[in-house]
Amino acid sequence: MPILTTPSAVAFQLSAFGPGKQRILAVLAKRTYRLAHRRRCVPADEQLPLRLTPLFDVDRRNLLITDVDTYPWKFLTDVVIRGHVYAGELKTSVRAEVAVGSVVKALSVFGDRRCTRGVDGQIKFSDPEPFEKIPLEYDRAYGGWDELTEARRGHPLAPLAGHAQENTDLRAYSPFVYPRNRHGRGYLVEATPEGLDRLLLPNLEDPVDLLTPERLVVGSTFEWHKMPLPCGTTWVPPSYFARGAFLGIYPFLRKLPDTLMEFKRALLPREVNDISVYKEHPLILRFTNGASLGLQVPYLRPGAVIALTQLHPMAPRLEFEVPDDTPKISVDGRNGKLVETAPVIHHVEIEPDLNRVSIVWRGAAPAMRPYFPEELEKMPFRVEWIDG
Repeated sequence: MPILTTPSAVAFQLSAFGPGKQRILAVLAKRTYRLAHRRRCVPADEQLPLRLTPLFDVDRRNLLITDVDTYPWKFLTDVVIRGHVYAGELKTSVRAEVAVGSVVKALSVFGDRRCTRGVDGQIKFSDPEPFEKIPLEYDRAYGGWDELTEARRGHPLAPLAGHAQENTDLRAYSPFVYPRNRHGRGYLVEATPEGLDRLLLPNLEDPVDLLTPERLVVGSTFEWHKMPLPCGTTWVPPSYFARGAFLGIYPFLRKLPDTLMEFKRALLPREVNDISVYKEHPLILRFTNGASLGLQVPYLRPGAVIALTQLHPMAPRLEFEVPDDTPKISVDGRNGKLVETAPVIHHVEIEPDLNRVSIVWRGAAPAMRPYFPEELEKMPFRVEWIDG
């Protein structure tokens, strides 16, 4: 029954703002488990530290690999799966699933495919190639960047490059980038022979929103919202739509239509149409939820069952329960007192390839004022793990 009372790699206290700009003290605590028999998670020998900075893959255009663990407030629990889809044997396509209680997210998974034009001039997709496993990363989902069309038409923000802030990559704001997933594959604004020849098609797709030859070409950059939803299970960068919408980055020059797939499937509140970088909005803290759409769920509780299909190297279907070891978390109440909180799960990160699960908990209470880092280092808190 570990008890933590001082800042460490796996637990510390933050001074921040909660909903409604209320000052809070929040304690974040992380625990790492290994997947054992009989649907159990047991504490791992190696306890991973709270991630203070995101991890990007610079060789894949800074693809986000892992988000930070230290957001002081999330409205929902993020469920993230990092690893691969496994076919079990050589197959050209499989259906993978993540089930979190009654919430199910499905993925249609295809081997590599390319585009061709038939003798009738119609665009066609080649048959998928057989595969054994495919990475669960957003560069394998629908999306991308039509650089050839951008080169022909020109980037409208290019003249501003000399005036942009340091480290600002204006290329990422190109209208020829797919806002929902700039790292993906399949996004094509214009169908030229060279563009079709170079185009890679997505391996990971939404089963009810598949890419087809008939809808391959966007035509107008303002029609991006009609294209398929990217389908993934990993962390989503804050710059992507729809996560970036909570920061006022989107929509661009016009409101999003009521027919937007995120609205129709209740994956995104329609209020994002009213969010702007120029005014405060009560939904701004929703950007801290970084799981894929469909895997942001109401706060999970111990005992909730998570089931993975075709996502484990050895088990075609793997089920386990969220560990029954809710920590007791208390924050500093000043004057020598501690304030007990109602802990919630911020996120569950699952790495089936490693048989590893990491969970970050938050306990928070109102604070009298903001506190400096040097103050927080000396301020008491308490995290007591109650092993079930």
